[in-house]
Amino acid sequence: MNSIYLVKYSAGFMADYHEVDVFVTFDNELAERYVERFNSLLVKLKEHCKRFENENGQIKDEHMDVFDRWHKIKDVNNCYITSIEIRE
Repeated sequence: MNSIYLVKYSAGFMADYHEVDVFVTFDNELAERYVERFNSLLVKLKEHCKRFENENGQIKDEHMDVFDRWHKIKDVNNCYITSIEIRE
C-alpha cells in the first residue's frame, strides 16, 4: 500500500488546543526533513523569546509591542507527521 504523509503542528493547551495542517506529500523523507527543521527552529525561536520575559515567564511590560508574536511562538507545541494509507 502507498501512503501519503500529512505534516501538522499543534498549538495551545486544553481548551484552546488545535492542530494546523501544513502540507501533504507522498515523500516521507521530505516530510521528516520539514518536521526536523520546523522543530529545530521552534526551539531557537522559543529561546530567543525568553529575552522578552521576566523571571515568571511572562512578557515584560516594556516589550508589550511584540506580545502577539511572542504569544503565538510560545503557543506552538511541535510539528509532526501522520500517515494515511491509500487503498487501491
